[in-house]
Amino acid sequence: MVIPFLIYFSKKVLKIPLKFIIFSLLALSFSACLVEIFHDKPATFYLPQYRAWEFLLGSVVMLATQPAVLAKSRVTKPVLESSAAVGLVFILASLFALNNKSLFPGPGALGPCLGAALVLYSGSQQRTVVAAALSYRPLRFIGLVSYSLYLWHWPIWVFFSMYDRPGLWTVPLLLGAAFGVSVLSWRFIEQPFRTRPFRLSAKSTIGAMGGVMVFTVLLAFAGSRLNATAWHYSPAEQKVMSYMAYKPTTMRTGTCFIDRKTEDIEAYKAAHCLDVQAGQPNYLVLGDSHAADRWYGLQQSYPNIHFLQATAPSCEPVLGENGGQCGALLHYIFEDFVPSHHLDGIILSANWLEQDFNNIVKTAQMLRNYTDRVIVLGPSPEYDQLLPLLLVRAMVKNNMDLVFNHILQDRKKRDQMLAARLKGTGIEYVSVYNILCPGTVCLTTVSENVPVLFDADHFTAEGSVFLAKNMPLFGQTHSNAGDALPH
Repeated sequence: MVIPFLIYFSKKVLKIPLKFIIFSLLALSFSACLVEIFHDKPATFYLPQYRAWEFLLGSVVMLATQPAVLAKSRVTKPVLESSAAVGLVFILASLFALNNKSLFPGPGALGPCLGAALVLYSGSQQRTVVAAALSYRPLRFIGLVSYSLYLWHWPIWVFFSMYDRPGLWTVPLLLGAAFGVSVLSWRFIEQPFRTRPFRLSAKSTIGAMGGVMVFTVLLAFAGSRLNATAWHYSPAEQKVMSYMAYKPTTMRTGTCFIDRKTEDIEAYKAAHCLDVQAGQPNYLVLGDSHAADRWYGLQQSYPNIHFLQATAPSCEPVLGENGGQCGALLHYIFEDFVPSHHLDGIILSANWLEQDFNNIVKTAQMLRNYTDRVIVLGPSPEYDQLLPLLLVRAMVKNNMDLVFNHILQDRKKRDQMLAARLKGTGIEYVSVYNILCPGTVCLTTVSENVPVLFDADHFTAEGSVFLAKNMPLFGQTHSNAGDALPH
């Protein structure tokens, strides 16, 4: 919506060549995206200034495929065939290379975007092998309905996910439903508006669609007020709902848990977070956000023990190639702090992945040279949505299956695998999963409708205290400190 007006103004008023405008905007957008992806990943994904370069890459392809430009082109057929093949490899490789830890839509978006650009450019000049393959009729039809599919697949997925977690059998069914609706949408909505009598002139289109957009915005504002008036929640439901805006101040973000927006390791307040106390047992809590949220419960539950904290985002506390804030912090802890200070114990906690398991053992055995106890806290239960949101839905519907259907099953498997891997090594292991899920039902609230987790996998202050009091680490546990809502 913005870039066409910006291009028009720059070209007509400022007399700047179109080519220069597009390349300048692309460079600015991509540079901003590379910076922001390390500070605020959701903002980079949702805000248009950080994604504009992806659209502008398509504009570059448009410039490069103008008839006047193609007429002067000296690109040979082997080069075009190679470009098309490389582009297809980029696209296909992205399907397997990208995951939830990828820097996307920063560097991680280069693969699919450049791949698409190469395929489009090469196919505009020659009927390459890739172009011929993509011209196969069923694939062309998928291309025709792709915009409708793009619009429809997500609401179908979201509305289903409100009641159940998509699984092995339901994912193909949801995809089939989305494709079926998209075909109907393409045929009976998209196609009629491309031909008369529904096809409008440019001015009429802008006027009509602008009016629809304004009406939709006003309806959205009015709808939010009507929704608040029509729906009445009980005090218990309102209390749970309030945790959707929970601010985890107990993690000590910006001092002992390095702020994700701060690149400099100097932000870590070592003098405060690693202050060894004489006359008290000293335990270091080391890891990522899954260690930072556990620190508070330990400190509150065991006042006779002093808990130090060294934590950073996405920082598995293991030996290996860790970069950025995490690498600098772990280098200081492993190379400088631990060898020069006597600690009674070191507690390692993180969102452990299976590929970490061997390094966990190596790291713990190394640390045993400097401390009396090395304790590994296992993975916690995790949900595919915010636990407070799931709980409110379940309470409104009086159906706790709406919570339990959304628990990620692989966390239990990881817990069992890690416990087996550490068995007989002399390294203590605490199954966080078994504490919260002692049977077939997992604990969801503590202290009268306070959710155990404030998001999908991080503990509230009360949840952290409950967990710490039930860890078999420092004597008797408090087995009745929380509640599981009835199944």
